[in-house]
Amino acid sequence: MSTAARVLTLNCRNENAMELFPSRRWRRRRPYLIEFIKDCSPSVIGVQECTNNMAAEITEGLGPNWTFWGSGTAKIIWDSTKWVALDQFQAGLPYTVLGITKQRPITMLKLQSIKTGEFAWSVDTHLAVNIPNEEMIRQQQMTQAITLIEQRPDHERVIFFGDFNSVPTNAAFARSPATLGTDIYARSCRQP
Repeated sequence: MSTAARVLTLNCRNENAMELFPSRRWRRRRPYLIEFIKDCSPSVIGVQECTNNMAAEITEGLGPNWTFWGSGTAKIIWDSTKWVALDQFQAGLPYTVLGITKQRPITMLKLQSIKTGEFAWSVDTHLAVNIPNEEMIRQQQMTQAITLIEQRPDHERVIFFGDFNSVPTNAAFARSPATLGTDIYARSCRQP
């Protein structure tokens, strides 16, 4: 049996970002974001630049059946009437810029379909951007992400969410996910 899932990946823009225009502030954007998500009607969402407060407000806006997991700014939000969480893992994807080591979050949540009993790992990350050698660093981060995914039990099915900060022709985005060898079986919000 196969399981179809409508999913959405979304950079929410951190609520703590300094915004010159009032319309860009989280309190003003939140109702439009929630309406957009409802219009897409996903059952699983990978969010980036999303604080715990933002995730709580999004799930509250979507309804009582919605919940989230993850620390840092990469989280998985899901409809608990359709999915049950079986396992979770999170880590940082380290990189060094000008001698300073930093990291970007990676969140993994193993979700099981209530309807079919099948499961998949939902993986969410936000790769480095606006730094020297960013494409090389993103390639390294994707390799790290793949290694972490392959270390998870039952990693054959993966839905990979993220703000990869690459265009499809860039090496980090185009090459690395193809090496996963996983069964990705989700439909995006834009498809009917």
